[in-house]
Amino acid sequence: MNVRKLFLSAHLVVGLLSAVMLLVSSSTGGVLAFEKELHVALNRKLMRVPPQGERLALGALVGKLERTRPEEYVTALAPSPAGDGATLVTLRHRQSDKRSSYFVDPFTAEILGPQDSRNTFMEQLRQFHRTLWLGDAGRLVTALGAGSLIVLSLTGVALWWRQKLFKLNGSSSGRRRNFEIHNVLGIYASVSMLIFALTGLGVYWERDAGRWVNRWLGRTEAVADKPVPPAPNAVPLSVEQVETIALRAAPGAKVMFIDGIGGLRSPIKVRLRYTEDRSPTRQTALVLDPTTGNVLLSEGPTFKLWNQQLHTGEILGWPTRILSLLAALSLPILALTGPLIWWGRTRRRNAAAPVESP
Repeated sequence: MNVRKLFLSAHLVVGLLSAVMLLVSSSTGGVLAFEKELHVALNRKLMRVPPQGERLALGALVGKLERTRPEEYVTALAPSPAGDGATLVTLRHRQSDKRSSYFVDPFTAEILGPQDSRNTFMEQLRQFHRTLWLGDAGRLVTALGAGSLIVLSLTGVALWWRQKLFKLNGSSSGRRRNFEIHNVLGIYASVSMLIFALTGLGVYWERDAGRWVNRWLGRTEAVADKPVPPAPNAVPLSVEQVETIALRAAPGAKVMFIDGIGGLRSPIKVRLRYTEDRSPTRQTALVLDPTTGNVLLSEGPTFKLWNQQLHTGEILGWPTRILSLLAALSLPILALTGPLIWWGRTRRRNAAAPVESP
């Protein structure tokens, strides 16, 4: 068996075995490329508000909320980057320590509704895409699907190399036209499919890969989770103080998320984004001492974020998201035309086989 036949056999067998899995992954992945927009559309009453002048400063928003709900205090908030977006706020009961999250109007501090009342269709779809709702077994299946996509991408390029088809030649033969569609579409989608596959494996080994990247970059991993012993008579930082310290550490950035407000021992976690750069990876994460405001950790985008943005196509915004969608849509066509090529060759081979006399 020569090398080409070996590649052809591998391409055929892996393609047939993984066709259903790749159809599921591509169809759900294409939708998830626009997960954020669809999630907002499904929860518009909770997550969108009519603009009413200037937004309240974060400290003013927290103050108004806590005055209307004196039995609770704010522990986390996530302002929406959209001009008409609601702010997600987490409140903690002072006696029972029970936490509840609400979408809040950033102009009036009015509670729009609890987070638990949101439509979770997109979150469920993402879970299905990652695990098929089968837990660890499903994660392994999707990882094997990603591995098969690597084999299909590399062997597909090797098989394409002989004829190097970049466009359809308008053949009148259905069999030839099917072959050209598979080759032309496959070569244009091959890079995207390889990225899908490698980042899909990155999702499966996300924790281990993140640790390896942190060690390689010399990042401290556990700082954000270590308790901080407070000084005597220490008081927790206010939201205004946290925001001031964060913006001083990352000039020109905008606060996306603050967690850990009101505590004395757990570090405060802050995420910021540079608004002048549309790339989703232009983010900074800070970990602050909850009483002194000392910066315990400052780091850029994590492996998880880079891998996720590459996988969904969000890495460069709308252009790469559209490319990601087109590549995802190509997989069902490839999964159909590939078996048709195999079926046609099998029929011709059987028809050409000599018939033995009885």
